[in-house]
Amino acid sequence: MNLPEFSIHRRVTVTTVTLIVVLFGVVSFFTLGLDLLPDMERPVLTVFTEYAGAAAEDIEQLVTEPIE
Repeated sequence: MNLPEFSIHRRVTVTTVTLIVVLFGVVSFFTLGLDLLPDMERPVLTVFTEYAGAAAEDIEQLVTEPIE
C-alpha cells in the first residue's frame, strides 16, 4: 500500500498525524528563544581636546590631528 492509497483509506489517521505535526510546529515556534533584534550597545569613545585661549583652527592643527 503506497502513501496516496493509505491516505485515501485512512483519512482520519492522516488528518490526526498532520494536526499533531502542525501543533508541535506552532508550540515550538512560540517557545523558540530567538531574538532577531538583540539590544546592543556600541562602544563609544569621546575625546575632548582643549587649548585655552587658542582659535579653533589652532586646536585642530596642534592638538586634534596629532591625536588622530
